[in-house]
Amino acid sequence: MNKKYLMLGITIIVVALVILFSCNIKQRVSITTDTATLYVTVIDKTSKKPVENAIVYLALGHWRCHTNNEGKCIIKDFPRGDYELGVFKKGYNRFTSSVHFEKGKNYFTVVLEKKPEIPRSFSIEGIVIEVAGAIGTKSEFHYYKIRDKDGNEEYIFDEIGLNNFGKFVGKKVRITGFREKGFIGWDFKEVEGIYVEEIEVIE
Repeated sequence: MNKKYLMLGITIIVVALVILFSCNIKQRVSITTDTATLYVTVIDKTSKKPVENAIVYLALGHWRCHTNNEGKCIIKDFPRGDYELGVFKKGYNRFTSSVHFEKGKNYFTVVLEKKPEIPRSFSIEGIVIEVAGAIGTKSEFHYYKIRDKDGNEEYIFDEIGLNNFGKFVGKKVRITGFREKGFIGWDFKEVEGIYVEEIEVIE
């Protein structure tokens, strides 16, 4: 009799675990499939023509794409919700807007306005250095700069204006880029620096 009840108890536990596991699987599937897709078109304010090779990004670049010759690009399968949508192209004012994305397809047209002057590209050589914002700590307050042979220092930024160049610290590099405002620190303070178009390590 005891064995009978023991087997019955084990059977009940196994069935309960199977049901619980099935519910968890369904829940995970519903979460992962609850995604949004962004279809964006970027055009020039004056000419109304498409802007090619503009970078479109969400959540500080976690998702990004580059526009084609029709000014279009797609960011697929990101969790629906509220995001900061950014668009940047050399020679244009940066576009940013807080946007709510629904599940499924989301279509946006972004109009970029040209700056009075297109920044000129130039080359600079120097050592990439890390600057800690809080003495004795390595935290969100560290920044990256390039220091030239005369000791002059400038912030360096990637294509969306972020200051992430840790893998180059202590190395001599040659950078081709242009001057533009980017973002540093946990609060994304806006400062002027060099937007890196190309970077190579040199000996």
